[in-house]
Amino acid sequence: MRLKQKLVAVFIAISLLVGLVGFLGLYTNNRIVNSFESGDEHFGSIIEASNEVSSYAKRAEGHLMLYLTLHNESDKQKFFIRLASLREQNSIMYEKVKDPEARKILDDINSKTDKLQYTGESLLKAYETEIKTTGMFRFENHQGLIRNLDDTAADIREDGLRLAKIEVGLRTEQDQAAKKNAANLYNIILIIGAAAIFGALALGYVIARNIADPIMRLKKAAVDIGRGNLGTNIETGSTDEIGELAGTFNIMVQNLQKSGTERLRAEERLSKLNECFLVFGTKPIENINRLTALCGELMGATAALYNRLDKGMLCSWGQWNLPHGYKLLDNPAGHICHDTINRGSDEINIIHNLPGTVYAHTDPNVVAYKLKTYIGRAVKFGDNYVGSLCVVYQDDYFPSADDKRLMGVIASAIGIEENRMRAEEELSKFRLGIERSADAIFITDPNGMIIYINPAFENIYGYGREEALGKTPRILKSGTLPQEVYKQFWDTLLAKKATTGEIINKTKDGRLLNIEGTANPIMDREGNIIGFLAIQRDITMRKQSEEKIREQASLLDKAQDAIYVRDLEHHIIYWNKSAQRLYGWTAEEVIGKDANKLLHIKELPRLTEAQRIVIEKEEWMGELYQVTRDGKEIIVESRWTLTHDGGGKPKSILIINTDITERIKLEAQLLRAQRMESIGTLASGIAHDINNVLSPIMLSLQLLQDKFTDDGSQKLIGILERSAQRGAGLIKQVQSFARGIEGERKALQVTYIISEIRQLAKETFPRNIEVKADISKDLWTTYGDATQLHQVLMNLCVNARDAMPAGGTLSISAENISIDESVARFNVDARVGPYVSIAVSDTGTGIPAKIMDRIFEPFFTTKAPGKGTGLGLSTALAIVKSHGGFINVYSEVGNGTKFKVYLPAVKTSETQKAQVQQLELPAGHGEYILVVDDEAQIREITRVSLEKNGYRVLTASDGAEAIQLYSQNRDKIKIVLMDMMMPVMDGPASINELRKIDPRVRIIAVSGLTESDKYASITGKVHAFLSKPYTVERLLKTIHKILNAKHLS
Repeated sequence: MRLKQKLVAVFIAISLLVGLVGFLGLYTNNRIVNSFESGDEHFGSIIEASNEVSSYAKRAEGHLMLYLTLHNESDKQKFFIRLASLREQNSIMYEKVKDPEARKILDDINSKTDKLQYTGESLLKAYETEIKTTGMFRFENHQGLIRNLDDTAADIREDGLRLAKIEVGLRTEQDQAAKKNAANLYNIILIIGAAAIFGALALGYVIARNIADPIMRLKKAAVDIGRGNLGTNIETGSTDEIGELAGTFNIMVQNLQKSGTERLRAEERLSKLNECFLVFGTKPIENINRLTALCGELMGATAALYNRLDKGMLCSWGQWNLPHGYKLLDNPAGHICHDTINRGSDEINIIHNLPGTVYAHTDPNVVAYKLKTYIGRAVKFGDNYVGSLCVVYQDDYFPSADDKRLMGVIASAIGIEENRMRAEEELSKFRLGIERSADAIFITDPNGMIIYINPAFENIYGYGREEALGKTPRILKSGTLPQEVYKQFWDTLLAKKATTGEIINKTKDGRLLNIEGTANPIMDREGNIIGFLAIQRDITMRKQSEEKIREQASLLDKAQDAIYVRDLEHHIIYWNKSAQRLYGWTAEEVIGKDANKLLHIKELPRLTEAQRIVIEKEEWMGELYQVTRDGKEIIVESRWTLTHDGGGKPKSILIINTDITERIKLEAQLLRAQRMESIGTLASGIAHDINNVLSPIMLSLQLLQDKFTDDGSQKLIGILERSAQRGAGLIKQVQSFARGIEGERKALQVTYIISEIRQLAKETFPRNIEVKADISKDLWTTYGDATQLHQVLMNLCVNARDAMPAGGTLSISAENISIDESVARFNVDARVGPYVSIAVSDTGTGIPAKIMDRIFEPFFTTKAPGKGTGLGLSTALAIVKSHGGFINVYSEVGNGTKFKVYLPAVKTSETQKAQVQQLELPAGHGEYILVVDDEAQIREITRVSLEKNGYRVLTASDGAEAIQLYSQNRDKIKIVLMDMMMPVMDGPASINELRKIDPRVRIIAVSGLTESDKYASITGKVHAFLSKPYTVERLLKTIHKILNAKHLS
């Protein structure tokens, strides 16, 4: 083989050996790195578990001591939960740890955990025994168990630290073993390298310079690495495979250096975390500051903060290394920490290049302190994120996985401190509230032994704390109450129910107190009774005051006026029988209620004025608008007198109310009648004077006609004559209104007058107006002037025509009616007796309510100028009144108007027979009638009339209320009396709903405007129709007819 070929062959062989060496180097590097990484992971989990073992032992001890101090059952449960967690962590570590010494420590921890549980259970048994026997648990009696508990917990914490140290030692041995393996592999590589060198000698000096020297340097570096010198750096000066191999060795060295650094860093962080936890104090804010500082220090930050949202502001509760001038309290909007909190996540929030983000403009700290990197984690309190732990840097920083884990651990610890702080605040508030309560509060154990009393208990009953503790509530027993009261009291509590009531207790010095109290059983999570809580209030003075008022007011029950007493907070404290009759509420129903809300629809200015004046001047008198139980509005004349206590201080208000509702209404009618009479007198005088003026004019016109016979003069004289005659006619109408022209009065039948009016209307009224007449047979005779009555009906029909410009229906009807007290009380001109009723109704535009009181005034008109004089209705009213009758009007805007003229009937045997029959009205037998009407007065008089005649009545003010009442009482209600026009839900809609609930419901429709045949939507759904105003006779006969009908659909 030629030398060149040999050199090539040798070169190829050496190259293969170098490649093999490189492969082994990479393999060695990977094994070493993997060994360190797996060790780090195992080491981290063991250290974390050992830290939790130490924490659980301390927490278990803390929860047990909290239970013995505060007697909170949840702390007792948490003691056993922490022990279970301790055993669970120990079991997890036992599976991971292989070292015999470490396993021995774990066995020792298990044994000490059992000892810790046994010591805790012994303390719990001692606690329960001592509470049952003495009512108190004294720590000084159990110092041995407490020291044993503390020592055992400390030993477990020490074992946890020993276990961590053993793991650190094992990690060190593992590292040494890895180094030894690396050294062995490096020796193999060295041998292979040497063989390559020996084979290369044949290549000569040139080959030696280019191959052997780099290999020698590589060998030397491998030896240095095998000796543990990780600072070695190989410089071969070549770019061939040997140079690449040297680079691989350098990477391997760097990885070994990094792995060792991270391990040392983890050990340092764990040590500092443990040191921080061990020095925790009782103040959560200080602990949060320690944790914040530790986070900033371990992560090498520029500054560290724990920012908390508190009352809408961002507050720095934890600070470390903050620059001068930093604002600890600021508006949260735009701050990075505020956004971290709002993210609501446990993930770490990392923001690089802060000057290039929006926070450079929204968070003032970014620019002010030249921040470049932000790392933060939200802190959770309960179910909400309330704060943010963050570290900031003035340069670029990329956190490692270990950094993130560290921040998560510290954030969780801060969350625990947050919860502890809130719990301490709530406990402090609870204790303060009990201690400052004016009510006596005491707690007993399950056997009834008192274990706690508050200062108010001592003040009310006179027993000191030492005197009451260990006793039973029997020391308060007065002996004035029957034994059954106490038995019922304890039976309720033992049934795990709260009880409230009034009792009489006895103080230490023998005084009897009226007590208002509440008692509750205290139960654990399983529902077992572990004690009882009682809250008692001394109401002796209040009872004495109430008794005195009742004694003084007992004489007032016989008074006719409504008398009640209210305290200065408007609560009713006395209510006499007359108040019950007037308002409808019994004393039991109103005592303690707010009089303003009960008796008044709203806070009227006059009521406010009355309350002010009676306090200032001690007396007030005036009129008030009030409401009764069934919604009826009444007017009372009210007299208020301020009463005082024994010390002269205002105590209550005595109120005497007289119902003047009917008097006010009659006065209003009387004033209206007087006004009409005054206007009539004035109009009569004016008419007389104008007649005196018109008389010579009328006489002169005849002379002028004879004197001036030309056509022009005759035409002008004709105009003058017609105008004068028109004026005379107008004056005649005024006289009719003013005096009610007597005319010729005689017995007559209005049937003929109605027939004439009907015929005249049909012939003269527009064809789009349909005229109907409905006249009862055997219509009674009335006494009057036919011409005047003709004028009355004609005026009413003309008004009806004018109210229907687009057409409609004009109805004229007449019937016999006997007026009773229920109708007479609503009209000052009505008298009890027989009447002939004539109704004129239209389907026109209706009369607005605001002008209803003025329609009978002379010269009042809503028609266009020249269309009416305003004397039609006033004249009609004057004529009807002169006949001893009266007029009622009922109108609804958009639905039409009905005028009903009532004329006294001539008393004959027929009318007397009708009145006798009226006295023999059909009575009810306790049947329920539902009366539905939006007019309170109509509801009230209908209710009284029905109840007087043997029926039971429910009332509703609108359709919606009627539907509800019927649904609740459908089995009792026999008939529904339904008004057709109501707010909220009108008659037809209500009837349809009632029929849906009960298709067999019996309904009587009521309307003051339209007869039953006008309600097409309820045809076949109602069984009778009543027209307002209806008499008691007609109401009772209609109800009787419907009740006794056999087949109704």
